[in-house]
Amino acid sequence: AGAGAARRPERADGETYQSYYVRVGDGTRDVVSARVPAGDPLDVLLVLLRLTLAGLAVGLGVYVTALPVRRRLGLFPAPRTRFRDKVLNRFLIVGLASVGLTGLVGQNVIQEQNEQAVRDLLRQRLGRVEAALGAEAPPGTPTGSLLEGVRPDALSAQLGFDLHLYRGADLLASSRRQLVTQRLIEPRLPAEVFHALYVEGRPFAFAASRIGTGDGGFAYTTGYKALPDSTGRPVGAAAVPTLPEQAAIE
Repeated sequence: AGAGAARRPERADGETYQSYYVRVGDGTRDVVSARVPAGDPLDVLLVLLRLTLAGLAVGLGVYVTALPVRRRLGLFPAPRTRFRDKVLNRFLIVGLASVGLTGLVGQNVIQEQNEQAVRDLLRQRLGRVEAALGAEAPPGTPTGSLLEGVRPDALSAQLGFDLHLYRGADLLASSRRQLVTQRLIEPRLPAEVFHALYVEGRPFAFAASRIGTGDGGFAYTTGYKALPDSTGRPVGAAAVPTLPEQAAIE
């Protein structure tokens, strides 16, 4: 990408991005980066499969429409199978196989789109949590310094969703205290979330959470947002789970 610049694919939060890095100025170590979501090859495959399915549907409509005419002409059922009919039968088998593949790929694409929609919802809610934390503080106050004394139950009632607050890697307070008391919510950040927020410096991280085990367990997604101090380093985190809405999401 030229001197002082680099472009590379990266994965973050289960998504693939194209990242672009540029060094600012000569002789400095400052780097500016930007990234955009990378195209998914499955999307292209899904379009091709849909075109195949559309062609199969048109061919099936023509075939069914022509059946009465063929029957009157004595061509259906055919007295013997012609080579052309064998070829058409093979095309029919391929078309039916593509229908099944369309379903499998489409299910995967829709599931990924659903996961992305859930993450977008969690990002929006975490942004509202950060804004609510700093609403009564002087402008420019780092949100990481506002954790002490926050009542998550009151903040949860104000915002309309559950939340947890962390100081470092330890759970500081939660609007679902009964789940914490029953140890259904872990008292520490997941290792991958701690690494993403505190080591890699990402603003957001997401993790699959679970209550219970086996068939009786309940899986949901939790979004995390780093809360920085006055130097910009994360000292805490806010977390919002999808636990109450998980049944509707599924």
